Order: sequence, then C-alpha cells, then structure tokens
Amino acid sequence: MNQKILVIDDDPINNMLCTYLIKKTIKNSEIYCFEQPLEGLEHLIAQYSGDYIPPPTLLFLDINMPEMDGWEFLDEFKKMESLIHTKFKIYILSSSINPADIEKAKTNIFVKGFLSKPLNERILLEIMDNQK
Repeated sequence: MNQKILVIDDDPINNMLCTYLIKKTIKNSEIYCFEQPLEGLEHLIAQYSGDYIPPPTLLFLDINMPEMDGWEFLDEFKKMESLIHTKFKIYILSSSINPADIEKAKTNIFVKGFLSKPLNERILLEIMDNQK
C-alpha cells in the first residue's frame, strides 16, 4: 500500500524539496502538493468524502500563506466529517519561530506536531515509525 502524503505550501521550492525528500525516503509514496490551500481542501473533499476513504494520509501544512493561512485551513478541516479527521496526521511545516504559532499548534487537536523547515530525512523517518 502506498503512503499518501499531501504538502500544502505556497512556496514551490519547498514543495519541490519535500517531494524529492519524500520520494527518496519513502519508496512507495503518493505525493500531492498544493500551492493554494483552497485547492488542497477541494482535494480533501473530492478524495475523502463519501463511501471510499483512502488509507491514512500525512499532511504537511505551512502556516503563512497569502490567501488562506494554515490556521484558516485547519478551521475548514474541522468542519469536515469526523471520519475524514481520523485519516490524517497533520504536521505544521513552517519557517515560523513565533512561540505563539508553536503553542497554537500544540493546542490544536488535529496537529500532531510542529516542524521547522526544511523537512529532513530523520524527521520523516521518525514520523513514519510513529505511524506503525
């Protein structure tokens, strides 16, 4: 079974780096990158609603994005069916060093952790090990 991974970040370079690292580290991965959070939400609605629910999915979410930030994305995610919530392991992947962002991530029930950019192989392997 392929590990499904979504990256939602307005930075195309970060998305390219994440894709490269994930493909290198997790051989059987299915990666989707979205530079627009609304496109990511539309993907979730299209792929995770109804009778078919894909296997558990990792989602790496940036905080600071122009049209919709990561917190607004999580507010919209909260409105989705609870069965969808159970299929995601969401990690904030941000360059923010603001303690308020880190604390807000810790208190959000959907966020499993706060990671500093760039994503690295050690962290990715730890996340994968924790999913087993």
